[in-house]
Amino acid sequence: MIILLNVVLSLLGIGNFLKNKTMKKFVYGKDDALFGHIEEQQDGKPFGNVLDAGSGSHSLRWIATLEGKGMTSFTAVTADKNMQLRIMDEAQNLGVLVEENHIVVGNWFG
Repeated sequence: MIILLNVVLSLLGIGNFLKNKTMKKFVYGKDDALFGHIEEQQDGKPFGNVLDAGSGSHSLRWIATLEGKGMTSFTAVTADKNMQLRIMDEAQNLGVLVEENHIVVGNWFG
């Protein structure tokens, strides 16, 4: 039954879509110029506590990859309550919404 489902999904082109969507769940430094540069500057040292000022889904998907690079916690700051709720939902889905991590609303610019 599962094989038949995979064949049908492949014929419809849905299988690759689902696979690509899952693969894009995380953003890795090697795939992003800014995050790659930050990782390069870190030079293998643990990330420790990370501050993400102006946070959004894209940066959160990168932050979710940093646990294996010595990140102990993060604070994500966004200026919009709706974005905070969206990021909190995304963090829950990525498995990084834990007590040590914070997603807050604030004016990080001023």
